Amino acid sequence: MKSHENIEAERFLNNPELVFHYTKKETAIEHILENSTLRFGGFRSTNDPQDYRRRLSEIRGVMPLGGDSQHTIEKKNIERLSQTINYKLERAGFLSFCKHHQTQNQIKLGCTKPRMWSQYGESHKGICLAIDKTILTEKLREFSASDFQLFHGDIEYLDQNGAVASSNLLEAVTSKDIYESNFKYDQRILEPDLTPLINEYFEVDSQRLLFTKDQDYVDEHEYRIVIISTGDYTTGEGQLIDISEALKAVVLGEQFPTVYRTTIAKQCQNLSIPCYQLEWFNGVYFHKKVMF
Repeated sequence: MKSHENIEAERFLNNPELVFHYTKKETAIEHILENSTLRFGGFRSTNDPQDYRRRLSEIRGVMPLGGDSQHTIEKKNIERLSQTINYKLERAGFLSFCKHHQTQNQIKLGCTKPRMWSQYGESHKGICLAIDKTILTEKLREFSASDFQLFHGDIEYLDQNGAVASSNLLEAVTSKDIYESNFKYDQRILEPDLTPLINEYFEVDSQRLLFTKDQDYVDEHEYRIVIISTGDYTTGEGQLIDISEALKAVVLGEQFPTVYRTTIAKQCQNLSIPCYQLEWFNGVYFHKKVMF
């Protein structure tokens, strides 16, 4: 039977606004908790080909209509459009979190998933951060207002082969083949500045482009935040975001080394948040509060 302390811990963590970020203990101690910041990763460093490979390989369906001069501009701009979109995606920043999910009998907390601990939580020796997603996204809106487009939401898991290719918007922008396309050609492809088209592309196609993964990853129950630069040179990868208000608790892995416990407990006390140690007994996780 679970103790009153454990029931209280689970009640606190079973907040629908909370999402969970698994990480290594050194990363948490030396950077995240020390500075109250979380660093955006890059898609190129992930282990999922749908993330680290190019999402947009080519834009097809363009018919050479009009004069030679116009066609030359179109061809160059379409190539530049594709290259810029890929460039921005490769330099986008993202944060991944794990959500609670409903099983047949109960809600499974986002911090009590053994496979996630194995893969992302340093084989149960790492740390899991409980983050209030609403507070974090509000902070990110302030952070990204001038330099980045902000996207956030749940990952949709699809039974698919390979990454998704070009979008309906890009077909609408570039297609002149009235017999094969239902889209109206967009004259903006002739403009020197393609920034409005590129930003619109991300707004229109963000769900399919940034928030889909193969069905094999379904048990991760991922919530994702992505920032994409609105300029030419700023990168989202490596950006730091203040999480001092959004961080609500720290959960230690079931095999978290005892020698680091006091350090973590003191950091949590300084941040005025609870710290819990996971314990495994008879196939069930228990939460024990760690005191400094």
